[in-house]
Amino acid sequence: AVGLQFALGLGTGNLSLLVQSGGLAWRADGELLQRLVNRRSTLLRAFTRYLWNVVNEVATLAACAQIQDIEARVAGWILLSSQRSDPLTLRLTHAHIADMLGVRRASVTLAAKALKARGLLDYQRGHIQVLDWPGLRAASCWKPDVPV
Repeated sequence: AVGLQFALGLGTGNLSLLVQSGGLAWRADGELLQRLVNRRSTLLRAFTRYLWNVVNEVATLAACAQIQDIEARVAGWILLSSQRSDPLTLRLTHAHIADMLGVRRASVTLAAKALKARGLLDYQRGHIQVLDWPGLRAASCWKPDVPV
């Protein structure tokens, strides 16, 4: 939902987003989308629900950063990433996860090793496979709706 603030009549905004993996996306003219939002309350309601979920996720992840250990945070980031891409094999490096969580790569490597030792995931050179969804969810500081 890059540019969603423009569609809601809030200007162009100043957010920067990082795409973790390739895939399909929709593209719409901002002014046309703004007119549609003004005419279709159901579209506005859908955008509002989406934005509420994003705000909730950001707040939860921020709280996790303050109170949880790195293992729980890595588990949460993997769950979040799986929700937004192919959940069977994630293309994430330890360095990328470290950048997203604001920690050192070595910390992510130690956490990933611990999660692997518990049989929750497997990984090799930027490819992560979740082996135990309920277990990873239990290890996570964040409880998103993910396939089980």
